[in-house]
Amino acid sequence: MMKSFISTIFFVMISMVTGCTQADRSDAGGRTQMADERANDPNALNKAGDPIIFDAIDRTELTQVQRLVESGADIEKQGFGNQTPALRAASARQWDICLYLLNQGANATVVDHSGITIPYLAFNSNILPTSYQGRYLAEVKEFLVQRNLDALNIPPKRVRELKSSGAWPPKAVSAR
Repeated sequence: MMKSFISTIFFVMISMVTGCTQADRSDAGGRTQMADERANDPNALNKAGDPIIFDAIDRTELTQVQRLVESGADIEKQGFGNQTPALRAASARQWDICLYLLNQGANATVVDHSGITIPYLAFNSNILPTSYQGRYLAEVKEFLVQRNLDALNIPPKRVRELKSSGAWPPKAVSAR
């Protein structure tokens, strides 16, 4: 009886530390069932409620982002702060990932909850131009200029005003 009680307490403590829930129990092969479901669904949500593509972005894993997109991940699915994957990548200064997502058709006019946009982040970044990410930042800027999206290099406060008045994105600007 005492051994069973200690095993239960141990399981509860481990579950609290690892975030494992009843749904995360192992199957007969020892694999975590919930992890398997998330691994097979490119649009699954992580424990924070964000699309799992955000995890790959946060870990700077371009190849994993590419795999998820090729498997059908929604590149417009919003997560924390109304960020899309491309905006999340730009916010994290992962310009290689941002460029990949833009080339896949991600909307560059998306605004997060604070009024931040990809054009604002790109044209106000202070990344060293000769660095790895700096070279991709230059390509993101060129992408934006070619589509006249450099005109959206607008401070967040003004973007929030435009959005709240229904004037975002400006009509003269192409979204893609």
